[in-house]
Amino acid sequence: MTKVRGVTLVELLVTLTVLTIIVAFAVPAAQDWLREARLDTGARALVATFQEARSEAVGRQQGVTLATVEGGLDWGGDVELYTDADTSGNTAFDAGEDTLILTMPAVGEGLRVTGDISAEDYISFRANGMLNEGGNTVSISLCDTERRSPGHNIEINRAGRVRLTEGDCDSAT
Repeated sequence: MTKVRGVTLVELLVTLTVLTIIVAFAVPAAQDWLREARLDTGARALVATFQEARSEAVGRQQGVTLATVEGGLDWGGDVELYTDADTSGNTAFDAGEDTLILTMPAVGEGLRVTGDISAEDYISFRANGMLNEGGNTVSISLCDTERRSPGHNIEINRAGRVRLTEGDCDSAT
């Protein structure tokens, strides 16, 4: 009589049970990892946009403004970067006088991006790269909408330097 090689039903069920247990632990961890990666990517994209604005202001020797397309304190939507012909800065884009440099698309779904009162509607940089917000610093908080991950804060000091730090979503608005 020849021996038949293969797996028994019991061996197959044990293997499937072990695989199910592994997947049950892996899926939530992967979701957390994806949420944190989305948050990091959004924060770094905004930091790069602010650094680009400062660099453009110095390079062009002209004031440059970032503006939320929707307006207000929500920086999670599209953001426009343009030269600001008004030397006081913080003015709306005027196609006749200003030059649109770029439009940054929204940072992504599932993120809540809010600025403090200094970041309402506009953030401007002077020709020397300094922040043009009346001597105030600017702080913007990024959190996932479910508040399951620690957030990030983007801080722009009066010298125009941009810094990314870990934030606290529990205290964010």
